[in-house]
Amino acid sequence: LEDVRTSFVRPQLSSLMGTHLASGFMEGLILCFVGGKLILEPAHIGVLSSAKNVSAAISAPVFSLLGNSERFGRANVLVVGALSYMASGFIVMSVAGRTLTGSEGGDDMRALLPIYLLAGVG
Repeated sequence: LEDVRTSFVRPQLSSLMGTHLASGFMEGLILCFVGGKLILEPAHIGVLSSAKNVSAAISAPVFSLLGNSERFGRANVLVVGALSYMASGFIVMSVAGRTLTGSEGGDDMRALLPIYLLAGVG
């Protein structure tokens, strides 16, 4: 209970609570809804998840440099992450409204890949 109280008192911790909530929501959306409802081929889950990890690995050093620079700043890095989560959510809503069938009757990886890439950036 002391840790929860400390996170509300210290401003550097309390300012990150929204980021952690958004990240958890995005992971739940990707794992449960996108992975469970939109991906029809089980083998594609691994490919798309690894694309998200590659996207995160590439964007992390870039955002670290940008966050430590005085011209861009950490707040703008958080805004970029939030915008990527929002864009990913909008893509999920637009993709979920139509059928995701590719030419072989499976899911359309081209429609799903941006969701995972943006989640890696966020």
